[in-house]
Amino acid sequence: MSIDGEIHTALMSMIEEMPTYGSYSFIWPGKVEDEPSGEYVRVNHLPNDNRRLGLSHSAPKKRQGFLVLVLCSKLGEHEAVYRSRAGSIVEQIPEGTKKTISSGNIEIVSYTIKPGRREGSHWETAIWLGYRGYA
Repeated sequence: MSIDGEIHTALMSMIEEMPTYGSYSFIWPGKVEDEPSGEYVRVNHLPNDNRRLGLSHSAPKKRQGFLVLVLCSKLGEHEAVYRSRAGSIVEQIPEGTKKTISSGNIEIVSYTIKPGRREGSHWETAIWLGYRGYA
């Protein structure tokens, strides 16, 4: 498997290993699924530019990007409630969470819960988890 495939797989497995994984329906990248009727989480992987750490073509690259989870909740509650639920998700993949890949580790290094917004009949709260690794 390519290094990019390994990173993507490692990030997706972090989600699948969350203690409350079964509490939400997930919409995964590349899969065609109907929008669930209740609360759900949309998953996106946004890799950033890779940077070689040396001048040699064999030098490892710094690989970084974001795992973006969008909590989609039915309207009708105060935004603080949605942000609290998003915070509960973040607590399950905290900063410092690591996954081993063939050339090292991918580590969650930061998170941000973005301001929510209305999208149709849902309130969307985006959670941006920054990751970094070297390969």
